[in-house]
Amino acid sequence: MRKPRLLLVDDEKPFVENLLKLLSRRGYEVSAALDGDSALRLLQEREFDVVILDQNMPGKDSITLLRELKKIQPRAEVVILTGYGSVDMALKGFGLGIYDYISKPVQLRDLEARIHVIITQMGGVISVRSEAGKGGEFDIFLPCRGGDSSGSEQTRRKDSNNELDEKTQATLGG
Repeated sequence: MRKPRLLLVDDEKPFVENLLKLLSRRGYEVSAALDGDSALRLLQEREFDVVILDQNMPGKDSITLLRELKKIQPRAEVVILTGYGSVDMALKGFGLGIYDYISKPVQLRDLEARIHVIITQMGGVISVRSEAGKGGEFDIFLPCRGGDSSGSEQTRRKDSNNELDEKTQATLGG
């Protein structure tokens, strides 16, 4: 078992840095790219389970990037985030195999819920243990894919009433 691997692709550096920090602390192995070319380099270097892709970025548009991404890693699930959603763009994305299309701003708990659904559909396990009056502890792990040498690995995160959890309720992007 291993940590779920996420790739964030968005040209808004503060958004990427914040989301990277929050998702890393919540138990994911997270990488980030600020443009399409950087994302493609990362996709060629390592395997990702979920790619969170901004629709509007300078350089490669999201549809071109999505086509190239799916050639490199056809099993990666893609969630497109956009502040400028359109039905036409959503239909193109779904036609190319995206998993979901989400409008910005997005609540972290909503984005993470979608990621959890993807992980469980991939055969991953998310278990929750909680104590009365306290936050829960989550175990999040995926079975190793063929050729993955990471061995048996799992990740845990604890929820508590600390500063991070207050921030996680904040709206991301926008």
